[in-house]
Amino acid sequence: MSNQKWQDKFNQAEVLLGGSREQRKKAQDLLQEIIKEAHGTPIAEKAHDRLLRYSTDSFSEPLEDQKTRQLRSQWIDINSLTHPTLKSFLNNLFEQIKSRRIELARKLFRNEVIAELKQWIKNEIATVQPNENDWITAQVAAVHKHPDFEKALIPALKEWQSMLFQKKYQQQKDEIDAALKNGLIDEAWRLFETLGVPAASLHDDVAILKDKITEVACDIRELDRLLALCVNKKMPETWIEVRQLVAQQLALQQFKSQQFPIPADKQLQIQACLKKFYITAFLTEQAKNCGNLKAVREFWEQYNTPSCLEIPLESSWFDEVIAAYQKYNDTAIKSATSVEVLDNIFNQLQEDKVKLPPFIEKVLTTRIDAIAQLIEIWRTLKMGADFPAQEIESFVIPQTFQNDMARYQKVWVQLDNISQRIHPATDYPTLEDFQWATEQLTLILNDYPKHERALCLQDEIAQGSQQFSFDVALQKWDFENFLNICQQYQAVGKASRTDVKSYLKLAKYEHKLYQLSQLAKAEKFRDMLKANKWWINWKKIRQTLPPLSELPPIFLIKVEQMVAQRQNEWFELSETLLANTHATALDYFEAAHAISLCWYDPVPDFRQYYQEFIHRAWYKETEEYIGAKSWQAAGQSLARFKQSGGADEKEQQLAILLELKQAYANNPGALTNILWERWHGINQYLAPQEISDFLYVAIREHWQNDDQEQLFKLKTLASRLSPEQVSEPLRIWIEWLDIERKLEISPNTPFSKGEDLKGMSEIPFLKGDTIGETIERLAKLVLAPSQKKAALELHQPLEKLNKNVQNWSNSLFFIWFYHATQSIQPSLISRASDPLDKLTQDSKQRVAQIEARLKNHLTESELSAAQDEIKFEQERWLTLEIYFGLLPFQITHKPVKPVLLNDIQDSIAKLLSIQQDIVYLENVDIRKPDHKNKLKRIYGLLTYQLKDYPVQPLLKRITALQSLFSIHSPLNRFYEVGKRCGSDASSDLDTLHLFEQMSDHLKKVIEVFKIAKLIDSKTWQALSKEAWDFAKQEAGVLVDPVTEQDLRNLLNLLKNLDKAENVFRNEIWALGGAVPIAPIGAVNIDCTNYQGFFQKMPLQAPRTRRSYYLFQRVIKVEPGYTILQQCQECVPDWVREVLERIAYE
Repeated sequence: MSNQKWQDKFNQAEVLLGGSREQRKKAQDLLQEIIKEAHGTPIAEKAHDRLLRYSTDSFSEPLEDQKTRQLRSQWIDINSLTHPTLKSFLNNLFEQIKSRRIELARKLFRNEVIAELKQWIKNEIATVQPNENDWITAQVAAVHKHPDFEKALIPALKEWQSMLFQKKYQQQKDEIDAALKNGLIDEAWRLFETLGVPAASLHDDVAILKDKITEVACDIRELDRLLALCVNKKMPETWIEVRQLVAQQLALQQFKSQQFPIPADKQLQIQACLKKFYITAFLTEQAKNCGNLKAVREFWEQYNTPSCLEIPLESSWFDEVIAAYQKYNDTAIKSATSVEVLDNIFNQLQEDKVKLPPFIEKVLTTRIDAIAQLIEIWRTLKMGADFPAQEIESFVIPQTFQNDMARYQKVWVQLDNISQRIHPATDYPTLEDFQWATEQLTLILNDYPKHERALCLQDEIAQGSQQFSFDVALQKWDFENFLNICQQYQAVGKASRTDVKSYLKLAKYEHKLYQLSQLAKAEKFRDMLKANKWWINWKKIRQTLPPLSELPPIFLIKVEQMVAQRQNEWFELSETLLANTHATALDYFEAAHAISLCWYDPVPDFRQYYQEFIHRAWYKETEEYIGAKSWQAAGQSLARFKQSGGADEKEQQLAILLELKQAYANNPGALTNILWERWHGINQYLAPQEISDFLYVAIREHWQNDDQEQLFKLKTLASRLSPEQVSEPLRIWIEWLDIERKLEISPNTPFSKGEDLKGMSEIPFLKGDTIGETIERLAKLVLAPSQKKAALELHQPLEKLNKNVQNWSNSLFFIWFYHATQSIQPSLISRASDPLDKLTQDSKQRVAQIEARLKNHLTESELSAAQDEIKFEQERWLTLEIYFGLLPFQITHKPVKPVLLNDIQDSIAKLLSIQQDIVYLENVDIRKPDHKNKLKRIYGLLTYQLKDYPVQPLLKRITALQSLFSIHSPLNRFYEVGKRCGSDASSDLDTLHLFEQMSDHLKKVIEVFKIAKLIDSKTWQALSKEAWDFAKQEAGVLVDPVTEQDLRNLLNLLKNLDKAENVFRNEIWALGGAVPIAPIGAVNIDCTNYQGFFQKMPLQAPRTRRSYYLFQRVIKVEPGYTILQQCQECVPDWVREVLERIAYE
C-alpha cells in the first residue's frame, strides 16, 4: 500500500480518537494495523507514538519500554508455530518483570500473542498427521511459566493432544485389527499398551477396543479346546453320540461368522476336524438299514428330535425301501378284481404316507393321485355315463379293469352307431332306422339294464319314431302323404295323444294346405307383377290358418323359410332395379305401384323400397326432361320430387343442374357466372364428372373469345377440384392455359434479364418460372407419341402459338418449337430454312470477334467482359441442349455448339486465373516451395499455351517474383554469422566485425528486393519481422527498432553495433590492464585504493549479448572479480547486475 494511503488511515484514526467509545476502539485497530503492515516506515513509528500517547492520556496505561517495542518488531516477522525464533520470543515476552509498569504494558501485547497462538494451534489441528509428536506443547511452554497465563493455552493444547491421540488411535486400531486377524493376541496387547492414556473423547472407543481384544483371545482359546476334542474321532454308534457331535460341530462352524476371521492355520484345522465327525456316514448307514416304511418312520422321528441337526438327507439312501414298497403296491393293484378292492388299496396308501420324509411322501402322493383317477374312471364305465377319451395316466392297471374297459368300449361304439343312425347329418331318419335302433338297444339293455346312455337313446327313439313321419311329409311339402298319416292315427285311436294333436289340427285345413303347396312350388320371381301376385295369395292363405303357436314346429319352420326365400327374391328384384343405371322413370313408377298393392304387409322393407322407387321415379323424370330441354316440365317434376320427400341434397343437385343446363342453352357466356357465384352448392351437390364437363365447355368457349377474366375464374374453380375429380379434357385445357400464360414471348425481352449484351440474339423470358420447366410441360402435354389425343384437342391453340413465334427467328424457343412440332399433323410450320443453322453461324462469328478483341488489348476489364459474353453464349447452347433433351422422342438434327467456343472459354479462364494467382503471390510470403512451383506453372502457361495473347506485362511480374528466390544464399549466410554473434564460444568472441558481416549479407538481400521493386511487399514484411526476431533471439541484439521492423533499419543498426563493439573492446582491454595486484579472496578490501581501476569501467551498458560475454570473460580474472564483488557501490548499475548474474550461475 502506498505512503499516501497509510497517511489517510492515520488521519482517519486521529479523527476517530475524539469520538465515542466504539470509534476510539476502531481508531486503535487502525493504528495497530498501520504499525504491523507498515513496519519500519516513518508512518509506522508515528502511529506507534500516537497509540502510546493515547493510552497514557486516556487510560493512564504505562508506556511500553524499549524491549517491548523490540519484541513487537520481532513478532511481526513470526508467522507460524514452526518459526525458529518463536520459542525464544515467548521466553522473552512472558518473562516476569518486577516493574509493575512494564508488566501492565506487556499484558495487552501478550493477549494478542496468545490469541494468535490459539489460531495457529487450531490450524495445526486441521492438518495433524498420524505419526506426529506433541511438539507444540514444548514450543509454547514459556507461556505457562507466567503465573497470569499458566492456563491460557490449556484448552487449545488439550484439543491438539486429543486430535493427536485420535490419529494415533486410528492407526493403532488398524494395526491391532490386523494382528487379531492373524491370531497375534500378544502383539495386539503390545500395540494397545503403546496408546497411553486415552483422551476423554475416545475413552469409550478405547474400552471397546480392549473388550474386542479380550473377546478374540477367548474365542481362540475356545477354538483350541474344540480342536483338541477332535483328536482321534470315530464314527458314532448311537443317536445320543450323534447329537453330542452335532453340538461340537456347530460350535466349530460358528467361528466362521465371528467378527474377525480365523487365521489361515486355524481354518485348515477347522476344515480337517469337520470332516472327522462322520455324522453323514452314520445317517447314511441308518437310512440304508431301514427295511420297510415302519423303520423309515422311526428313523425320521429320531432325525427330527430337537438336536440342531442340520445335515440334509439324500433320497438315494432310501432307494431300496421305496423300490420294495412300490413293488408290493403294484402287485396289489394289478390283482384288484373290483373298485372296492382298489378303494382299500387307496386307503392303505393314505395311512402309509404319514410321518415320512417329504421326498417319500411325494412318491406316495403321486401314486395316490393316479389310483384315485383310476377309481373314478372305473366307476364311470360301469354306470355307462361316459367313456374316457384321454389316455389313463397310471403306473399299473388291474387286469380286471382292462377287461371291463375293452367290453365297455365295444358297447360304447355300438351306441355311437345307433345315435348316428337316428340323427343323420344330411337327411331325416326313416322308420326302418328306428326299428333297427330299437332292436340293437334291446340287446344291449339285456346285458346292461342300467346303462345310462342306452336308456337315454331308448327315450329318444320312442319319441322320434312317432313324429318323424309327420315331419318328413311336411318338410317335403307332401301334404297328401301327411293327410294319409293323420287318417291312420285316427283309425287306430291315437288321435288323443298330445304329441300328435298339432299335426291333426293342421290336417283340418286340407284345402289351404294344397294352396300353400302350390305357392311353395311356384317359380322364382322374374318381375315385380308376379312377385306382387304371389304375395297377395300368401296373405289370403295366412289369414285363414289357426294361430301359429298351435301348429307343429316343423310346419312353422318350413313356412318361415318359404316366406323368407320369397322376400329375398323380391328384395333381389328391387336391388337389381336400383343398381340398373339404364332404368327409366317408367320402370321406377311400375315398381312402386307393384309394392303399393302390398302396402299393409308387416314387412318394413316394402315401405322403404316403395319410398326409394317413387323418389327415383321423379328424380329420373326430371333428368329426362332436362336432357330433352323441356325446362318447364323438368321444373314440375322437380317440385313433385320435393313433395314426395326426396332428399334435399338430390333436390339441390337437380335444381343446380337445371339452372346450369338452361343457362348454357340460352346464353353460353352466362354459364361461367353461375359456376362462379354458386360454386359452393355446385361442388356440394353435383358429381365431379358433371362439374368437369361444365368447366370444360366454358373454358373452350371463353378461350375462343380471348376472355382472360372469365378464364381466370374458370381456372380458379378448377383448382378447387382434386386431381382425381378433373376429367382428362379439362386437365389438358387447364395445363395448356397455364403454359400459354407463362409463354408470354416478346422479341424485345433479352435472356439476361435486362443486361445489354451488344446485339446478341434474344430468347424468350418467362415471368416467375424457368423456360425449361414450361417447355418440359409443353412437351409432355402434346409432343409425346402417346399424347396424340391432347395434340388434336389443342391443335387450334398450337396454331395460335405458332403464328406468334414465327417473328422470332433467332430465339431459342422458336428453334426448339420448329423441331419439336415436326411430328404434329397437320403440320404447324412451313418454313424451309432451319433456324438452328443460323444460330451456329452467329455463334462462330461472335467467338471470332471476342478472340480478336482480346489479342489486341488484354486487360482485366476486357477479360471479364469477354468471360460474360462467352458464358452467355455457353448458356444459350446449354439451354438449347436441355430443351431438346426434354423432347419425348429422338430427333435427327441435334444442336452442336462450335468447338472454338470451348477453346476461347478455356483460354479466358486460364488468363483470369493467372491474374488472380499473380495478385495473390504478390501479397503473400513468396518463399514457400508451393509458391515456387505455382510460379513455374504460370510461366509455362504464359510462354506456351497462351503465347498468342499479349502476356508480356504478366511475364514481367512473374520474373520479378521469381527473382526473390535468389535471396536464399545471402540470407543463409546472414543467419550463420548471426548465430556466431550470439555464441559465447571463445573462437566466436575473438572474431572481429561479425555484425559488419551480417550487414553485408543483409545488404545483398535488400538489393534483390530493390531490383524486383517489391520493397514493402508481403514477403518483405515477413522477412523483416523474421530477421529482427532472429537478431534479438539468436544474434543477441538487445535493442528494439526505433520505428518499425524493417530490413533497412536493421541494416543501419548492425553497422552501428559493429562500431560500438569495437569501442567496447578497447574499453575492456584497458580495464583488463588496470587490474591491481591483490591477494585472491581477500576480505574487507578498502575500495578507495582502487579508484583508478574503477575509472576504467565502461559507464554505458552493452547493446549486444556478445559484448556482455566479452565483459564477463575479463572481470572473472582475479583479483578483479573479488574487488568488484566487495566494492559494488563503486561500479555502474549494469555491472552490479552482471555480478549478481555471475553469482547466481
